[in-house]
Amino acid sequence: MKKVQLILSAVAIAILSGCGGGTGAGSNNIQGTFTGAEGNTAYFQRFEMGVPVNMDSTVIGKDGSASFVASDIKLDFYQLDLGGNHTILLILDEGDSPVITANVNDVYSIEVIGSDQTSRYYEFLANVKEFELDIERVRNEMRADQGNAELTEKYNSINKSHYEYLTDIVDTDPGSPLALTVLGRLSPKNDLDRFKLVRDAMSRSMPHSGFYTQLAQNVDLAEKQAELLAKQVEQQNKSANLLAVGSEAPDFAQARPDGSVLKLSDLRGKVVLIDFWASWCKPCRRENPSVVAAYNKYKNKGFEILGVSLDKDKGRWLQAVEQDGLLWPQVSDLRAWQNAVAQQYGVTSIPFTVLVDQEGKILATKLRGAALERKLEELFGA
Repeated sequence: MKKVQLILSAVAIAILSGCGGGTGAGSNNIQGTFTGAEGNTAYFQRFEMGVPVNMDSTVIGKDGSASFVASDIKLDFYQLDLGGNHTILLILDEGDSPVITANVNDVYSIEVIGSDQTSRYYEFLANVKEFELDIERVRNEMRADQGNAELTEKYNSINKSHYEYLTDIVDTDPGSPLALTVLGRLSPKNDLDRFKLVRDAMSRSMPHSGFYTQLAQNVDLAEKQAELLAKQVEQQNKSANLLAVGSEAPDFAQARPDGSVLKLSDLRGKVVLIDFWASWCKPCRRENPSVVAAYNKYKNKGFEILGVSLDKDKGRWLQAVEQDGLLWPQVSDLRAWQNAVAQQYGVTSIPFTVLVDQEGKILATKLRGAALERKLEELFGA
C-alpha cells in the first residue's frame, strides 16, 4: 500500500500534523510476516510533528519474517515502514505485542493478533471499502436508469446506514484512536458536537499524542468559527427584522462635516436613500457614479440621499465626497465599523442602502445600480 494513502485513511489530512511522543515504561514486541517485502530494511516508527521517526529497525527475512522491539509505548498511532514505499499503520497501547500477517501490496490482506485497536482499525477499513463498493454499484445503476426512485432510495439507505455506523463508533468510544480516524469521514460543519466529544475524550485517553493536539486545535478553531457564524446569523436576522419592509426606519442623529447635527426625521416628506459607504471602500466608490446619476435624475422630484460614512479620517472622507461629486447630505462619527448608525442598522458590509418613504417607512434595502434605478422609476416615473 502507499504510505500517504494509509496515513490519510488513518487520521485525515487536517489532523496529521501534531507533536507526537510521550514516555512510558516497558517494551512492546512487534512480529510479523510481510509478503512482498523480503530482504528490505524495515523500521518501526512513531510520529513527531506529523513526521515518522524511527524507533527500531531490522532486515526482513527471506521468508518475510521480521520482529521489532519498541519501548515507551503509549496509546497512539505508529507505523511500520517496510521499504519500497510500503507502510502498515498500527494503533498500539501499553502491553500490546501484535503479530501481523500481510501482503504489503494489499491493505485489506492485513491480519493482526494481539492489538485490539489495530484490529478494529483494519476492520473499519474493510467496512469502508465494502461501503464504497456498494455505493459505486448503485451509482452505476442510477446512471443507467436515471430517475429510478427505488435506486435513489437504495442509495440514500446505504449512505444513511454508513453514517450511522460511523457515528456509532464515535458515540460509543469517543476516546479511542478509531474515533479519531472516523472523524476523517465526517464534517465539522455537520457534526461539530461529535468532534468536540472526541476532543474532550481524547484529552483523557491520549493527551500525549500529537494527533490529539492537532485535533484539539482544529476543533477549537471550528468551534470559534461556528460561534462567530451563529452571531452573524443572529445579527442578520435581527437586522432583517429591524429593517423589514413597511416598518418605520429607526431615527438617528449624527454630525455633518461642519459639526451641525442632522436627523433622519429632518428629511420627512422626501423619499430618502440612506447610503452606508466609506472613502476606503472600493465597491462603494465604484457604485458612486450610478448613485450620483440617480440623484441628479430624481432630486427635483422629492428624492434625497443621506450618506453615512464609515470613515475614521475626516480628510479622506471629505476628499472622496468632493472627488465623487456627492452633493447630498453626509454624516459620520468617524468611528469606522463602530459608527453608531451602522451599529443601529446592523450593517455588516458596505455599500449598504435603505430606501425610506416620505413617512419614514422602509421601502427596500440593498438597492444598487439597476435595481435602485428601477425602484426610483417605479416611485417617480421615468
